[in-house]
Amino acid sequence: MCYPRIFSATNEFREILPGQEVPPGLHIQVDMTTGQRKARLMTADGSPDESALIVVDEPDAPADGQRARDEGRQQVFGAAHHTHGDRTVELVGYVVEVGGGNVDSGAHAQLLAVLGELKELAYDPRQAERVMGDPGAVDALLRLGDPEPRPTAWPAEVRRLASIILGTMVQNNPRLQGIGHRAGAIPALLRTIQQEHDAVAAGRHLFALSSMTRGHAGALAQFAELGGLGIVQDLRPLSSLATSKEEAARLEMRIVRFVEDALNPELSPGLPDSVTRFAAGWCDSLALRLIGSTGDGASFANEHRLLYLRSLQLLRVAYPDTCRVSPSLRSWAHHELLRAVRPADGADEDFRQALADLSEA
Repeated sequence: MCYPRIFSATNEFREILPGQEVPPGLHIQVDMTTGQRKARLMTADGSPDESALIVVDEPDAPADGQRARDEGRQQVFGAAHHTHGDRTVELVGYVVEVGGGNVDSGAHAQLLAVLGELKELAYDPRQAERVMGDPGAVDALLRLGDPEPRPTAWPAEVRRLASIILGTMVQNNPRLQGIGHRAGAIPALLRTIQQEHDAVAAGRHLFALSSMTRGHAGALAQFAELGGLGIVQDLRPLSSLATSKEEAARLEMRIVRFVEDALNPELSPGLPDSVTRFAAGWCDSLALRLIGSTGDGASFANEHRLLYLRSLQLLRVAYPDTCRVSPSLRSWAHHELLRAVRPADGADEDFRQALADLSEA
């Protein structure tokens, strides 16, 4: 790894490189379209600004759909609404009522309006504390993210929003992670991921699960005990349900990043021996994906291969006795290096360097 182990924050957003440890208390920005993560220092008053928001790759709503949301917002909140204090309590109260089955499950417009506003509040740590302070909030969000019919499943957009809100609130916040862990979020999210049939929603559930487990010893231990790594690895076939190759690739990248973080001893201290054994199999899986990527062209861009290469490099350092470079992988890297055109930009140069490192391993 040719960059610092611990991420060094400044007043501007900077990319978080694979495997870097992120100190608590930073503003985190996640581009849900590419999976790229960035971070910066908190502002002077500790409040986020618009640039600190997560970017969600949701298509623009059709005019009729947007009108329905606006009407739902009016019905729930009235003509004017604000976003702090009592409003937060009111919003989470509505979500708890819906999650508990006490509100008509067909009122999708009202629910989407509430979730949309909660998503905006989730980026503010103080508002996240208020939301998570409601003893029914975590359970309600988990229920709304569940694709299982009870008696009918919530629409995919509701499920996506529920997991985005939960993940945003708890990320890099050990206290809120603990609340989610004690509320049963880990087994619930694993069950939800296994049952999900929407590729985009599955990516959102992965985000929530990653936020819940990252750096939290109790959540990580439970995740390992429940066979979480195997469950996440088995999500790969779900990408076949994606509506585009780009969407399938995004899910694949999220799976790789999730497992990489979970196997990184610096981010996940105290992992059991079963995880160490899993690392060997995951390294072999990454090698097979790289070898099988040859000739895939634009559907498997060099930036994706670079993510695999960096993840493999990190795991080789962390697990030198179990994560080894096979002759076939070394040969693949050598031939890819010969085929690679000398780049004009830094990203392709990084790819060439990663290939060179692997071919000489």
